[in-house]
Amino acid sequence: MTVSAIDSALLGTTQATTSTSSTTNAMDAEDFLTLFLVQLENQDPTDPVDTTELTSQLCNISQLSQSVIANDYLEDLTLYHSSVNNSLALSCIGKTVTTDGDSISLAGGAADEIRFELSDDADQAYVTVYNADGEEVATIDCGALSPGTNSVTWNGLGSDGDTQPDGTYGFEVNAYDSDGNSVEASTMGTANITGVTYRDGVAYLITESGEEIPIGDVTGVSMT
Repeated sequence: MTVSAIDSALLGTTQATTSTSSTTNAMDAEDFLTLFLVQLENQDPTDPVDTTELTSQLCNISQLSQSVIANDYLEDLTLYHSSVNNSLALSCIGKTVTTDGDSISLAGGAADEIRFELSDDADQAYVTVYNADGEEVATIDCGALSPGTNSVTWNGLGSDGDTQPDGTYGFEVNAYDSDGNSVEASTMGTANITGVTYRDGVAYLITESGEEIPIGDVTGVSMT
């Protein structure tokens, strides 16, 4: 097989490049540019490189360089985002977090604050608490409430006056205006945070009852 001058030059450059970048097993932007310059230096003056092909190769090297830069930027952005989430998770220890949900924790007779948002004025509102089996435990008469965020505290006692066991409880809100029409209520879960754990690059907040809350589910943080 006859090897032309350009073939020899390219072959020699490729071998050199391969020996110096065997750890990556891939051609990077610098390798591509080296081969491209060798091609230009060894072109036949009587039959120069086609301008269309030249333009195509220039576009290829430009796209390759941009892809490398974009990948590096995305990696840095991912690391930064993870670092911010980890710092936020640690700052939640000893505080109360709010999430979109309808559950609270009861520990040592003290329950998390029950929070909810009303779309309009309520002439009367009730909060019903349920245990893990879905059984009604207690009903709290909240009286008249204004629109926006509201909160009530459950004393941890059942309707029979007995202290309920520690654990996670669900709740629902029923509110009515002066005409007896239902007022829309959006519930919010709250929990006191005692620690943080990490799995698969995600931070989880540990509550007093031992439950775990993904940091991405947190919508608010306040002092306990």
